[in-house]
Amino acid sequence: MQVELEGRLTAGTTVVDYARRSGKTPNVHVLHGVDREGFVSEFMNAIEFVGERIRVN
Repeated sequence: MQVELEGRLTAGTTVVDYARRSGKTPNVHVLHGVDREGFVSEFMNAIEFVGERIRVN
């Protein structure tokens, strides 16, 4: 995956080489499914943790 930075009409476009024609090493993992409740719980715990760290410092 790369982000196009130079294209006049495509700057900011995410480019994915699904066919692996570029010869480059894959650099992302794609999530195809998620335990929504588990994700939201972990996300909220992370936000709370960061909030506590900010208040302490």
